[in-house]
Amino acid sequence: MPQVDEVIPRLSPPSCKLEALNSDVLTLILSSCDSSHDLWSFVRASPIICNVFHNDKAGILCRMNFYILSGFSATRKAIFLTHCDPVSHDGDFQSNLEGVIYLYQNFQPRTHTHTGVPVANDLGWDTIVQITRLTRVLCFFADLYALFRLQFIEKRMKHELYDQSKLTASAVAAPLTQSERARLTTALLNWNLVHKLQGQRQPRDLELFIATIFPLFEAWEWEQITSLDSFIWKLIGNLFQVEVADPELRPAHDSWSRSYRRTAFYSTCYPNLDVVYSKLLSSIQVPGEKSGTVNEQIFGILDKIHDDYAIGMTSGRAHFRNGLSWLSSTNSWRRLISDHYLPLRELVDDEGVWALDNVPAVSSDEAPWAWLHAMRGKRINRWGSSLVPKMGAGFDIDHQEHREWVYVVSCWRWIGMVFWDQDRAEKILALFGDKGLDSLERCGKMGWLADMIIFYTAIRQDNDD
Repeated sequence: MPQVDEVIPRLSPPSCKLEALNSDVLTLILSSCDSSHDLWSFVRASPIICNVFHNDKAGILCRMNFYILSGFSATRKAIFLTHCDPVSHDGDFQSNLEGVIYLYQNFQPRTHTHTGVPVANDLGWDTIVQITRLTRVLCFFADLYALFRLQFIEKRMKHELYDQSKLTASAVAAPLTQSERARLTTALLNWNLVHKLQGQRQPRDLELFIATIFPLFEAWEWEQITSLDSFIWKLIGNLFQVEVADPELRPAHDSWSRSYRRTAFYSTCYPNLDVVYSKLLSSIQVPGEKSGTVNEQIFGILDKIHDDYAIGMTSGRAHFRNGLSWLSSTNSWRRLISDHYLPLRELVDDEGVWALDNVPAVSSDEAPWAWLHAMRGKRINRWGSSLVPKMGAGFDIDHQEHREWVYVVSCWRWIGMVFWDQDRAEKILALFGDKGLDSLERCGKMGWLADMIIFYTAIRQDNDD
């Protein structure tokens, strides 16, 4: 963020109706900016507005971040993350972890009674600046995720649909709504928190670590975390490809082997969103030009890499890759999901019939529509690669059908269904049900995912018996 307190300009008479507004009204307007960039544009545009900002800059930034993050819950996480170092592996890691979780669960910054906005004087200027920078980075990646995903959907629609008026009317690729951006930024905060809790390396007792942190989030929140983790991991790989492809962007150690350079690149970037943010901006911005001038060639390379991977994902030829590898690849995590997150006894009634009636409903009113629709509103706690129960060659099933279900769920996850509002999600399912991503027609039925999970879980249980 620019240094806003270097010069306070000399005031002059109002030159427009905006400048003539009461200072309290101008303060509210500045606090309602959608980004720090918009706020800075306001401040630079007028000496009078700049003076209003300087008179209450801490309060304005605090309120702006609160509104951008859509409320106290996400703002509390952002404040905590600015104060929280990664859990130390020195000494007793488990005790260190439990201590940080205790602090997180009991962290309650003082707020204004009527608005719920944290009190700026309690936070301090340095903390507020850190929160503002974090919010800016979160919004950047939320918008980038939406840009790549929705832009790809729009391209596929243009390619597959003969009636172009249907594309315009659908507004599938419309800009993010406030609630959609809030889901993405909150999920990114949760992703950051998981990395803070993990520390600088994977814990030795992985199963104990997972058992300690999994109650912090609902299943749909873990799905959001894993989806964004896959996006960030792949984005870092795309950036590496750009650096390799463009001589001007290659690192100085060009003699290193590609594998070694790739490992070094990932270790620098992951999970440091601020580093990825800086590298991405330096890659796609034109040197010497004003901020925001995009190098179309470099951005085109990133876009093509993304689209090639997207085509693979939506055709069943590619799979999710995660930086948090234990989220999807460890046996202990799968056992934990099966034993703790999907108690089989809760799915069986007194007569031994598999049914959802015994499963409690999702308690949170913040769960996304697509998740509630797929799970029939029930609290079936699976996510990520465990959404489709693993079925080996020894099971007497239609394995082609099982592979198709893996493909369907991968498409549903990759498109980001757990982030979109109901209107956008329904239009995506309607448009792609029989065009482009034909297997998504299975996702139109209420409870489709829950029914599939129960079907394959029942087969596994019968086989074990």
